[in-house]
Amino acid sequence: MSGSNSTKAVVFALSGNVFITIIKFIAAFFTKSASMSAEAIHSSADCLNQVFLLVGKEFLELHQKNMEILGFWDEDYKRSIINVIETRYHKDIIREWGVSDMTVNGDKVLLKWYKRYAPLSDEDIVKKFGSL
Repeated sequence: MSGSNSTKAVVFALSGNVFITIIKFIAAFFTKSASMSAEAIHSSADCLNQVFLLVGKEFLELHQKNMEILGFWDEDYKRSIINVIETRYHKDIIREWGVSDMTVNGDKVLLKWYKRYAPLSDEDIVKKFGSL
């Protein structure tokens, strides 16, 4: 589904849910029914969820434009992220393995691990990553 079609679907669903929410609140007011009040609140939460979808989509598009403008995925940035990932692992793993590359595929981050030719000593680990 393309971006404009998904936006249209969310807007149509939002408008339908707003109408249903208003009807449920009116029915809850006249019938004084607790279950109808709960249904009306639930429908208003659905509306809020769809508003979050629309706002999140706009932020995502803005973020993607900024990534292109700022050269977000350049090698220095990628290398710094790899270093952060390596520092978060236990030092016994880092002693034997390293991260050589990473790619982003949609919402997944794929790491390419490599086996170190010679295991790192404790001093090398402290020099490269600080104390783990």
